[in-house]
Amino acid sequence: MFKKLRQKLFAKSFSKKEKLSDQIYGDVKRELFSDISGIVLEIGPGTGSNFFYYPSGISWVGIEPNVFMNKFLKEKINGRNDIKSEIKIGSAENIDLPDSSVDFIVSTLVLCSVKDVNKVLAEIKRILKPGGKFIFIEHVVAPKKTFLHFFQNILTPFFKITADNCHLNRDILSYIKNNFNEVEYNEFIPKYKLGFLTPHIIGYAKK
Repeated sequence: MFKKLRQKLFAKSFSKKEKLSDQIYGDVKRELFSDISGIVLEIGPGTGSNFFYYPSGISWVGIEPNVFMNKFLKEKINGRNDIKSEIKIGSAENIDLPDSSVDFIVSTLVLCSVKDVNKVLAEIKRILKPGGKFIFIEHVVAPKKTFLHFFQNILTPFFKITADNCHLNRDILSYIKNNFNEVEYNEFIPKYKLGFLTPHIIGYAKK
């Protein structure tokens, strides 16, 4: 029951931050999502804030473990009649889609909170078509021997409880590089201060 309450509160608070999210990530998403086409899988779409940036004509599937996000997510879906969409409840560690069936997979601020990063990335690689792209925007652990890195380690147990299993101290870039041979990325410094949720990486990995 406590877990469901936390998920419900997290979904509600997340929905109220969409304008701020647009101010922080809007320009980056417009550029990063500009060549998306075909069949698109998004892991952890949350309240559907990425729907503002997807091009027309795609077939979108979302895998969302938090059922309390669905109310907000469906509102976004209903506002985009130019996109064919489907929501699946489940985890990114075990995705009910065939091998080599998706053109693009999108993850924005999600890999910090999954239970098993390597398993998620293995699923992403399995589902992508040859030549398909995994597009990501993720906050990552700060460099070692910095104050930010030190406090990320201290605060991660608290964030795991209050922010739907968010790990501030995950080295997500290393996970991606260990699972994909072709990775293109840039460091991203948001113009708004995000405290312990920095730094970020943006880019893609290709199968």
